[in-house]
Amino acid sequence: MQTLSKDECLKLLQKNNTPPAVVAHCIKTAELAAYIGQTVNDSGENLSIPLIETAALLHDIAKTSPNHAKAGADILREQGLNLAAEIVELHMDYQADEAEPLTEIDIVYLSDKLLTGTELRSLEDRRMESLTKKGKTSEIRKAINRRFDSAEKILNRVKNISGVDIIKTFS
Repeated sequence: MQTLSKDECLKLLQKNNTPPAVVAHCIKTAELAAYIGQTVNDSGENLSIPLIETAALLHDIAKTSPNHAKAGADILREQGLNLAAEIVELHMDYQADEAEPLTEIDIVYLSDKLLTGTELRSLEDRRMESLTKKGKTSEIRKAINRRFDSAEKILNRVKNISGVDIIKTFS
């Protein structure tokens, strides 16, 4: 099976000593991702909500490790969760392909970028926050902008497909 229940995901997070604040972020990311996924599915897309929820709940399982996206993906592969592992591995740096249909990766990536901890924020606020905190070199600033540009493209596609402004409607 390629997905886990919420309880199974929480046990896996606990087993891997994921800090409580990170667990709270993962739970909120999963709630937002499921909402976005269902919103686009209601408009004719066919995304796997259980896969989205599993990947979102586990996306920061290795947050305290160097290169946490790869480390987290490795943990999930050991559990036989290869599809979720692919999403986790890409959740930090992903370039959305506007020519392709929306995918579960798009939804988890966007959801993570819209949250600071458990707080829903605009992508522009999150971009400015990241640039201020981490943008010490032009190379880092370029990477941050590329990541948020990708998230902006996904958000626009979600709105174009569903007609829904996620930031205004998610509670």
